Amino acid sequence: MAESNGTQVHFMKTAIAMSGKYSCEVSADSPSFRTSVVYAEMEVIDPPKGRPVLSGLKAKYSLGDIIHANCSSPGSRPAVNLTWVLNGKSAPRKHVKHYREVTTTDLITSISTIKLHAREAHFPNGQLKLKCTASLHNLYWQTTEKSAELVRRTSTYGSSATSRNTNRIPNNNDIYETKPATNIITNDILVIPPSDFRSSEQPYSVYDNNGIYE
Repeated sequence: MAESNGTQVHFMKTAIAMSGKYSCEVSADSPSFRTSVVYAEMEVIDPPKGRPVLSGLKAKYSLGDIIHANCSSPGSRPAVNLTWVLNGKSAPRKHVKHYREVTTTDLITSISTIKLHAREAHFPNGQLKLKCTASLHNLYWQTTEKSAELVRRTSTYGSSATSRNTNRIPNNNDIYETKPATNIITNDILVIPPSDFRSSEQPYSVYDNNGIYE
């Protein structure tokens, strides 16, 4: 403090412990001895050593999927403020939660999460852009941005419906292939289906140990 004088205080090095309220007192000489005191707050900050980390965002989503991402900032003192920007606009607060953790070095780690269902409006031109910004007064400001694309689901109803019905007995209008005919034994009766289901003129033949039944 060698450079301090009657009107200013000069610190060579600062530390978190130096944060607090400082006062300046001025006293008049005799005979009034009037005194005036003014106060000012000083806060010493320890900013994060790096950018915020954005994790959990997948590269691709389908409509209805849950979008769940996390943003965390390295330890600082005091804690940084984390904000989300979705496609250039502030994310709705109802989708955002904030947490803070104190590290072993007395620094504070800020954590924030965003969670919402993927909707068409979240993917203008098929792409979602998500940004997390960490700020501390006017001394620290860093941001990290990632993107994801929308993937359309394709229906498999037609193929699955066909596979479910290939074992039924078709009518004369059926045009698809069936599995090879196999012998079926029920209650000691052997049923031999026709070898070609597409021929409706060939009847079933039913056999047992004593002979042939129509």
